[in-house]
Amino acid sequence: MRTVLLDLPLKCKGYIYEDCSTGEQCCVLNARLNHESNINTYNHELRHAKNGDLRCEEDVETIENRCHKS
Repeated sequence: MRTVLLDLPLKCKGYIYEDCSTGEQCCVLNARLNHESNINTYNHELRHAKNGDLRCEEDVETIENRCHKS
């Protein structure tokens, strides 16, 4: 999975998306946060990727609740 650091708003720790043209998954981490926070966010986003959440049609709140329980 490609991972990049970008300056995001402080309340956004990061996100994951899939490039529609290549199918490649990309994890975006907040460059304004410290290394430990980014490691935690990366692991969280990796769980989303492993759970198949990128192609899930459920609402974000449901997906996040399920991810936080695992």
